[in-house]
Amino acid sequence: MHVYRTSLAGIDRRILFFTMHPWLKLAILLIACCPAYAGDCSSASIWLSAVHSSDIVSILRADNIRTNIGGQSAKVLTFSLDTHPRRIILLVDTSASMSVSPQDHRWGVGLLISGFAADAVPFNAAVMLLTVGEKATQISKDFQTRSEVQQEVLSLKNQAPAGRTPLLDSIAKAASMFGVPQFGDAIYLVSDGGDNKSTITVSKLQPQLIERGIRIFAFSVRQPSYDEEQGPNPNLMKDLAEFTGGEFLSFPDYPSGKEQSEMPHLALRIAKQAQELYRVELEVPEPAPRNKHLKITLAKQPSRRDLVELAYPRLLRRCDLLP
Repeated sequence: MHVYRTSLAGIDRRILFFTMHPWLKLAILLIACCPAYAGDCSSASIWLSAVHSSDIVSILRADNIRTNIGGQSAKVLTFSLDTHPRRIILLVDTSASMSVSPQDHRWGVGLLISGFAADAVPFNAAVMLLTVGEKATQISKDFQTRSEVQQEVLSLKNQAPAGRTPLLDSIAKAASMFGVPQFGDAIYLVSDGGDNKSTITVSKLQPQLIERGIRIFAFSVRQPSYDEEQGPNPNLMKDLAEFTGGEFLSFPDYPSGKEQSEMPHLALRIAKQAQELYRVELEVPEPAPRNKHLKITLAKQPSRRDLVELAYPRLLRRCDLLP
């Protein structure tokens, strides 16, 4: 590239542009044409779901909610219900702590809950199965149908739980396997929440998940007979689900007959929550730091009996490049 002593004005600027390398010209064009790269951070898109009793609320309007970004009220610019088919990664913990006990290496209730999680995938979703045991292992060749992944989950009965639990590292790997983010991406995590091998921390992982637009649906399995080092955060799965705007579900060491009979209805509700998702565009108030905490509430709750719970990301990042 030629060097000029004059300023980049008039004819000198045009000469400089046409003599620079093609890749640099492309970068300049992208900066000029793309608001996100050009610093236009006046709005951001988030995801929101609403659960009423045991069903999904699909009739919310923009005036039903109040939003707050970094301590300041935020205006809702657009509000719509998005029901496109989703991509879901089912991440099943197959480490030693999922055994019945340290002496009995057969599966505990984790295999049953893994099957339930597969049933809770929307029927038209694209799904991939990964397991966690010493490392994250991709079982599915690629994203495929729910029925194919259900069969792969059944085949896990032939695999005895073993190894340590790099849970956070496995979630990070699962997040990277989505590739280019799509609105509504989610990870279904089946685990007891123990982590005794990861290198990444929760504080680093949570913003990465939100930046990629990924929700965590946590299927927590209680294993009272197995004592594994839980790490610094015993509420790991619940925190991840709430922070990313997903869902947290806790199951006993073995569900009762009544609880098992209610599972099909619960699976349907989770599938609807994964698929029926509000796309909300917010006006970002100024001045604003790079990372801003987000709070959304209903303008008016119906009643305590008909309480509506909102799930949404707890952190908002400016210049969000997600679709």
